[in-house]
Amino acid sequence: MHLTGSTPGDAVNPVALEIMAEAGIDIFLFQPQGWTTGILAEADVVVSMGYDEKCLIPLEARVLEWEIDDPAGVEVVTVRTVRDQIEIRVRTLLTELLEKED
Repeated sequence: MHLTGSTPGDAVNPVALEIMAEAGIDIFLFQPQGWTTGILAEADVVVSMGYDEKCLIPLEARVLEWEIDDPAGVEVVTVRTVRDQIEIRVRTLLTELLEKED
C-alpha cells in the first residue's frame, strides 16, 4: 500500500500527527509523496479525495472518489472528524476487497 497523493504538501499536517497519535497511529516518519506512474501502475484501486489527476491512473484501476473535507488549516475537532470518516471508508473498502478474494 502506498500513502500518496496527486498534489502532496511539503510536510505532514502537524495537527494530523497529533490526531493520528490519539488513535494509536504514528505517522511522524511519513513524508508526503506524489503519485507516480509506477505506483499507479501497481494499483488495483485508487482513492481520490478531491485532487484529481485521472490522466495518470491506469485504465484498469478502479477509481473511488471520496468527498472528504481537507484537514489543512482547520480546527482539531474537524481533523478528528476527517480521520474518523477515512477510517470508516478504509475499513469498508478492506472488507469489500477481502470478500472478493474469497
